[in-house]
Amino acid sequence: MHQQVKAPGGTEAKGAPVPDLSTSPRTGIDGSGRRTQKRAEAEVRRKSYAAKKPLEDKRQKLEKEMAVLNREKSDIETWLAQEDAYAEENKTLMLDFLKRQGEVSDSIAALEWQWLDVQQKLEEATT
Repeated sequence: MHQQVKAPGGTEAKGAPVPDLSTSPRTGIDGSGRRTQKRAEAEVRRKSYAAKKPLEDKRQKLEKEMAVLNREKSDIETWLAQEDAYAEENKTLMLDFLKRQGEVSDSIAALEWQWLDVQQKLEEATT
């Protein structure tokens, strides 16, 4: 489509092409089609977010639980590393700490397996 267009400075530019703004130059989709496409893309993102949100929440919960248990395990190991831990008067306490250390280690291992499962599901949901 050619029209006469005023060039800068007020002179006329004869035969200069006027761009057709009714379609996108990148996609060739008209305005209403572009809106429909954007809405469809937004709906896909919304559904993806909705599907991943419970998994993200579960992963965060597991990470917090593991952090608490790892701190406790570290505290136990610090106590067990002290020479006083092996004194005769601390024998019962040491046995309690050793038992708890095993329980904490088992709990951490179980939480790590759950975390790996959730992480795998998140990765599958992303692809």
